[in-house]
Amino acid sequence: MEPARPPRSPEPSQSDSASVPRLPVVPPLGDPQPVPSLIPSQSSHCHFLGSLNIASYSEAQTSALAMTFGHVSQWLGRFFPPQARLSIDPLKLQESGTSRNGDIHLSTLFHRPCHPEKGETPIHALALEHTDRHLTERRWRTEIVIRELPNSQVKLYIGVYHGLRTGFIGEPPAAPAPSTPTLVHDIVRSSGVRCFYDIVKSVETPLQVHDTQQQGELFAQLLLHSQRLNPIVLMNLKHNPEGYQFAWDPYALTRACFGCGTVVVPSSPLRVDGPFLSTLAEKLGPHGYRFVAGLQHGGVRVFQPNISTSHSGDYTRHRYFHHSQGPEVPRWIQEGLRHTLRASLDAKSEVFTFDGVQRVIARSIETARWNELQERVKVAIAPEQGVAIETERDNLRNLVVALQHEVTKRQEESNEIPSLRTKYIQAEEERAVAQELLDAAATQINGLQAELEEARESRFKAERECAVYQQLLASKNEADTSRKVLAIPSKLPNEPHEVVEILQKQLAPRVIILDTALASSHEIPLSRLHDTWECLVALHEVLWPLHFDDADVVDEERKVHRIPAQFSARTGIDYSVNESAMTNRDSNLMRQRRITVDGRAYDFSAHLKVGNKAKDALRIHFAVDEDKKRILVWHCGEHLDTAGTRYKK
Repeated sequence: MEPARPPRSPEPSQSDSASVPRLPVVPPLGDPQPVPSLIPSQSSHCHFLGSLNIASYSEAQTSALAMTFGHVSQWLGRFFPPQARLSIDPLKLQESGTSRNGDIHLSTLFHRPCHPEKGETPIHALALEHTDRHLTERRWRTEIVIRELPNSQVKLYIGVYHGLRTGFIGEPPAAPAPSTPTLVHDIVRSSGVRCFYDIVKSVETPLQVHDTQQQGELFAQLLLHSQRLNPIVLMNLKHNPEGYQFAWDPYALTRACFGCGTVVVPSSPLRVDGPFLSTLAEKLGPHGYRFVAGLQHGGVRVFQPNISTSHSGDYTRHRYFHHSQGPEVPRWIQEGLRHTLRASLDAKSEVFTFDGVQRVIARSIETARWNELQERVKVAIAPEQGVAIETERDNLRNLVVALQHEVTKRQEESNEIPSLRTKYIQAEEERAVAQELLDAAATQINGLQAELEEARESRFKAERECAVYQQLLASKNEADTSRKVLAIPSKLPNEPHEVVEILQKQLAPRVIILDTALASSHEIPLSRLHDTWECLVALHEVLWPLHFDDADVVDEERKVHRIPAQFSARTGIDYSVNESAMTNRDSNLMRQRRITVDGRAYDFSAHLKVGNKAKDALRIHFAVDEDKKRILVWHCGEHLDTAGTRYKK
């Protein structure tokens, strides 16, 4: 996969990459002062949520942290005048405090771990609130959490929220368009550091894959990686009258999902029987074909973490979107990716919000209180201190009162647990009912879509059948003697095999319909009568001239790639030169397609195909005889066995 290279920023100076000095700041033994938000929590909306792992090229342990602090300080400088820069320098991120510039509020927290030997690392956090420049009723709140990692890396969490002021009356304004903070772009574009979403390198453009077996194997390894936390969105091209296009803009989706997911696009349309998707389906286990179903028609599949290769119903968790679902799909994907990231961080007990850092500091202060209390107890009961018995009793009595107060406080907190559990059970029951309603609605929608597709297919059949009969009737009045004109049968055929019998005589010598094709035509369903006529006549009128009338037909690439594309463009019939990669690897299936005619062996893998349902499919297998300038039709009937059909059976 080849991501587009983002523009590189100038090389950092030595002062930027220098290590940030550590200040010996110890939290006081008192309750941390809460930082109230001016945005009501019930009306706040998440605009952006992302995480980055930042590693440095340098061997210096603090270079990645210094680089992050430098970018955060530059970003904060946009909100504060030059005379206030001293209050927002990198050292500010290593202490707790507040700053204000008019309606701009900045709060910082610093947590120094109490037990570094247990793997605890320092945490820096800040929360910035300001008014929207274009809409004064809206307030923005940006929360940044920086966690130092033991391996000289930095874990960065950024959350952007917006909401209306308290007491706002009137019609709510439109939600702002999706965007990514400039701070994230500045860090990703910095030279000297590498940024990752868990295991995938972060880039500002979609990752690109090619339709090859090797790329399919690499993509499958990425999906099944045990350390992957963020979803991966695979988009495919869909066919339009103007050509192949994406249903939604992949670059806009990449910018909207920056920091919480990865967007992957192909360099050319992916086919289900192509090397990329067939290899991917094989690597994803016995039910892998369910994951790639629908992608051939320009769909989008969101691959969540922890893919199960054995559970047959796991594919429903990895949402599939069709281009007919409208312009709301990118917003659904963006909200789903942020929900997945938040759930993954909660499952790992990651501290990624400003309130979470406040709770960590509060727990540290509470631990320090209990440690101090234990030390006082040890001093009070130590015999070598020589304290009088009465004084010891008073100290112990005070300690007992303090302990009882703490026990009472803990008991009051415990009493709230049953009510919270009841609310949780009620919420789960409501969620289950809502999920059942959604599933029923989805089933009804799928049924209606299937009925709509059947109605469209029936209409297309009728139109094409009328076109065939009109062509037969109009051909009676044509007098073009420049080429051979097909004779009009005295009676219109009623069965597909009658069409093959008529054309067996009329299409020679350009197209030779073998007796095996005539025998297999009895399997063709009646609904494919006009398709049988169109496909066989197209071999005579379109494919034969493409092969033998043009002078540069000797070009092998033109035979394999350009002629099928030109044939399909002129006729609208799907033309495949070869079988799928999985079928080509099966020697038994390929041996069935190598037939000897007139003492010479031919490969009848090339075929025209109409329809995908087993009971309604038409397949015409043929071979091009370059020496005698003719086309041999070996099979004209139902779908032959392939690796895919054998796999489904």
